[in-house]
Amino acid sequence: MASPKPLVKELIARFSLRTGVATAVRHLSGTSAFPLILYYHRVCDPGSTPLPDLAVTSRAFEHQIEFLKREFHVLPLDAAVERLIDGGTPSSRDVALTFDDGYRDNYTCA
Repeated sequence: MASPKPLVKELIARFSLRTGVATAVRHLSGTSAFPLILYYHRVCDPGSTPLPDLAVTSRAFEHQIEFLKREFHVLPLDAAVERLIDGGTPSSRDVALTFDDGYRDNYTCA
């Protein structure tokens, strides 16, 4: 039986993003020491991978990106890191995306 931990994490993340809890927490706490960094593993049909808990469908990914574009300042990871190195303080609305492992679907579907 698969561990429920990834499912619980996914549900919390979805709830936080869809309800705006993530945004509210960041605004209430002021600017954080680091930008928000989201990572994706696979963008594909979860049934097509041996690790479905690490996959998001193309449709869900599109919805998440639209939300992020509306609610956050999406910037490249290197820009977020450069801002920190230069001593800048990230905005509470800064977010960077990363993709783990470099699967083909990261390029073709994301």
